[in-house]
Amino acid sequence: MKYIIYWELDPKQDIASIAKLFNKLSQETRYPSPPGRILGWYITSSIPMWGVTLVEYNKDAGPEDIFRSLLAWIKEMPGVFKTHKIAPYLSVKEASQLALR
Repeated sequence: MKYIIYWELDPKQDIASIAKLFNKLSQETRYPSPPGRILGWYITSSIPMWGVTLVEYNKDAGPEDIFRSLLAWIKEMPGVFKTHKIAPYLSVKEASQLALR
């Protein structure tokens, strides 16, 4: 299943520390937690910095795998996110085809 994650970074957090944490979690394969994989990860230049991450989990993944991914960040850096929202997604084309059925 594919998920879109909308997030805002807390502007009080040091951006260099966040970048170091991203590298650490990625290298240790703690984000996303297995069995997930990142399809896209985008950040804006606005303040507070916000962005979206597209993650895909295989069919054997459960809610605990998704929650573990978030916990990897907040355990290492409490308060890193000002906002964090996650939901499954479809392409607009797929959604419109479902709506027309």
